[in-house]
Amino acid sequence: MKNKQMATVIRDHLKEDGIRIPVKYINHIMDIHGYLTRQLLIDTGRARLYDLGYLYTTDVEQKVYDTPITGGPVTVPAKKRLHYRPSSNIKRLINEF
Repeated sequence: MKNKQMATVIRDHLKEDGIRIPVKYINHIMDIHGYLTRQLLIDTGRARLYDLGYLYTTDVEQKVYDTPITGGPVTVPAKKRLHYRPSSNIKRLINEF
C-alpha cells in the first residue's frame, strides 16, 4: 500500500469518528514518522512501533569470498542489517485468520 492509499484509508477511518484531516496532512505526518523512525535506528539501533513490534539493527562484519570463476577474492563490506520483531498483538491477529 502506497503512502497516499494508506493516508486515504486513515482519513476515511477518522471521518467515521467525525475527525476531518486532509490527506496531505496525513501524508506529512507519515513522512515525519518515517524520518523519526530512521533517526532512532541510526542513533540507538532500535525503534519501537507501538502495537506492531520492534525494528532493530545488527552489525555484520566484512567478509571475503573466493569467486569460483576467477579464484580471486571478493570483499563484501561491513554493513548494518535491519530486523523486525513483531509484537504479540500482531502475531495473535495474524493467527486468527
